[in-house]
Amino acid sequence: MPALMKHWMKILSKESKQCIDGYLSNISYPHSFNRYPRTITNFSQWKASEMRVFTLYVCLPSLVQLKNEFPAVIIAHFSLFFIYIRRLRFFDNQRDMESMIYFIEAYLDQYASLYSKCAELLSTHALIHLYEQSLNIGSLSSHSLFSTESYLHHLYKLAHGTVALAQQMAHWHTINRCLQATDNKFSSKLFETKKFLEKNFFNHNVKRQFKEEFKKCFVEYFGVESISSIKFYSRYQDGLIVYHSLSYTNKKKSSSYNVSIMNQSNARTSTTGQIIFFFEYNNGNFAFFKNLILSDIKFSSFIQTNDQVNQWNDYIDYYYYFVHTSSSSFNISLCTNINRKCLLLPFDNKFSLCTEIELELEHD
Repeated sequence: MPALMKHWMKILSKESKQCIDGYLSNISYPHSFNRYPRTITNFSQWKASEMRVFTLYVCLPSLVQLKNEFPAVIIAHFSLFFIYIRRLRFFDNQRDMESMIYFIEAYLDQYASLYSKCAELLSTHALIHLYEQSLNIGSLSSHSLFSTESYLHHLYKLAHGTVALAQQMAHWHTINRCLQATDNKFSSKLFETKKFLEKNFFNHNVKRQFKEEFKKCFVEYFGVESISSIKFYSRYQDGLIVYHSLSYTNKKKSSSYNVSIMNQSNARTSTTGQIIFFFEYNNGNFAFFKNLILSDIKFSSFIQTNDQVNQWNDYIDYYYYFVHTSSSSFNISLCTNINRKCLLLPFDNKFSLCTEIELELEHD
């Protein structure tokens, strides 16, 4: 990816770079994203996690935003790489990988005509091996070095000076383990926990703002008008993932309230929404959310058609889809129907571009 960006920086004008920087600055990320790209001009100083966020979620939409200021053939070519990497990074079933070899072969076939021939050999070797590695071991996220890097950083902080570093690490590691054994209690239930967070930080002004919409949805959903026994919350925990709501007073600039929610009538389909608040009623956990209307416009229509690979447009439109920013409805759903968080990327005055975060727990 850095090799591609070095080439792009030579093509991009100063105005185009500023356009991308402005685009990046307008993106709101979930609170769990500790690092994310801010300016493309200093991409060489990005951490691996910043490059990952840019590659997986932001890069393709930001290039499309440039419209006629960036070669359409390069955007179409990069879309092949994007599909390949995003699918390899996380997949549930190995059958999902079967068509990926065609995407990377098409990408590599065009590489020499668009970029340096010197980089072609390394790209071919590295990218083909990624496919074989994922087939044998699993998705890239399951065997990345982020966790190893994190633990090495932890060990590094246990030693001081330049003498007997390994001995210092072993000594303090042993002490820390003894202390943790008495203080910490580990449980598998940590991954199964589904609960509201009691430390509320609840903004009652938001509840009042949507009072009439909530009352209407409540009557339609439960068939009763009495809402006196409801307890309201601003956050919900599902395993290791915490969802916020618009009523959370401490959310700052994060957007952990943008989610995809499985439809109760058909679990194979989902809707995109913004959680306004959570509530408990009759021992059930529910979310009241603003349902963002899905648009018929396809993101693939903004990219030069790639006929080399079947289902190219299906993958592009699976990972990115438009929702209306000005029109919405309101709904109630069980908290267990919340599927995953989403990124809402700015596009124009009418639409936002939505992409789901398949795996949130990867180390930053």
